[in-house]
Amino acid sequence: RIDDLDALIGGPLRFSIDYATLTDQGVFPEVEDRVLSVPLHDSFAACWDGDYSRQMLSTLNPNKLSAVLQIVRDLGQKTIVFCDWVRALDPIVSFLRKALHHVRVLDSLSGVTSAQERRSILLAFKSLHTGVLVISRVGEMALDVPDAQVCIQMSHTKSMEAAVQRLGRITRRSDGKHPKSYIL
Repeated sequence: RIDDLDALIGGPLRFSIDYATLTDQGVFPEVEDRVLSVPLHDSFAACWDGDYSRQMLSTLNPNKLSAVLQIVRDLGQKTIVFCDWVRALDPIVSFLRKALHHVRVLDSLSGVTSAQERRSILLAFKSLHTGVLVISRVGEMALDVPDAQVCIQMSHTKSMEAAVQRLGRITRRSDGKHPKSYIL
C-alpha cells in the first residue's frame, strides 16, 4: 500500500526549499562556482581511441593535474579534491606532493581506507591552516571538514545529489568564508 511506502521513506513531503533561497537568506554562503574546460594533453589525445581507459586518460591528463596545482597554489586555502576514479587517487597525491613544497598533501581517502586511517587523515586535515585532501566518492557524505573552502572535482558527477553533497563539504557558514568550487 502507498501509505506503508510513505512510512518507509520518511512520510509525505511537508516542506521544500531550494538552495538558492537558502543562500539568499544567509543560511549558506554564496559559492564562487567555475567549470573549467581543460584540453586533453597531446600525448594523451593520441591514446584516446586506443587500449587505455578514457576515464584514466581524462583523470590523469597532465593539463588537468596542472590546473589542480595552479588552483591550490593561487588560492592557498584548505582544499578537497574529489576524484571518482579510485585508482587515480594515489597518483594525484604523489603528483601534488612533488609539486607543492609548502602545502601539506594528505594521504588519499577512499572506501578501502580503514576507519582508523580515515580518522587520522581527517584530524590532520582539520588541524591544518592550508592543505589538500584527495578523496573518492566516500567524501560526499558525513565528511566533517567545516573550514574547507575549496572543492575541486576532477570530473563532473552525473548525480545531482552527489554534486550537492560535494558542494556541502565547503558551504558550512563561518565568518569571512568565501567558498569556491571548480569542476574540471
